[in-house]
Amino acid sequence: MGAACGQPGMTAASATGNVEIYGMQISGNVIPCVTFAQDSKCGAFVLKDMMKGEMRTPEMLAVNPWGQMPSMKDGDFCLAESNAILRYLANCYNIQAYGGSDAQKRAMIDWAMDWVSTNFMTNYFKYIWYPVAGFGSPASDQAKVNQECNSSLDLFEKKFLPNKKFIGGENMNIADYKLGCLLWYLSHPAVKAKSGYELPKRYKTYVDDYVTAMSPESQKFLDAGKAFLNSKQ
Repeated sequence: MGAACGQPGMTAASATGNVEIYGMQISGNVIPCVTFAQDSKCGAFVLKDMMKGEMRTPEMLAVNPWGQMPSMKDGDFCLAESNAILRYLANCYNIQAYGGSDAQKRAMIDWAMDWVSTNFMTNYFKYIWYPVAGFGSPASDQAKVNQECNSSLDLFEKKFLPNKKFIGGENMNIADYKLGCLLWYLSHPAVKAKSGYELPKRYKTYVDDYVTAMSPESQKFLDAGKAFLNSKQ
């Protein structure tokens, strides 16, 4: 399933195989890290409620001085930011999910992940999902944002998903964990009801494949996010 069969990669002095990932279950930045760690059998989720200040205790600020999520600890090694954590986990515990030792495959995965962060999340997800979740204001022209989002996804499909199940081919790579989570969120009925946005058919299939590819443990981890959006209907 997905990247479930981890293959060790680069060495890390304090790597323990028992990574702790801190944050909240509904975060679209936390979910990719936790599900990848669980599927690669190298770590687990530790709840830290930002609304209660639990990411800003002295203990957690020692992990991440900005007090943001996700944050991570592997032995004595601390790290933060979703993409950085995904790359670290793959490099240490499941390098095939990050292109193995092929520099060009790794670069393409980086490109896809960076596109998600700098383009998709900033220009579209922010104005579609965040207002539905109650974390932001809707766009002044929602229909335009919805249309431009799908036009951008169409370009992404042509570049990264031509005749492929996942960005990684038949198996998910870390870019799939990153993108899949956000598209899964956008597929929730509350999003269409509140914003009018609907995923293209290709990406509805992608979301189904994303969920199916994950371990039962990771599928269950999505329950909190689903329940959160259920409450917004």
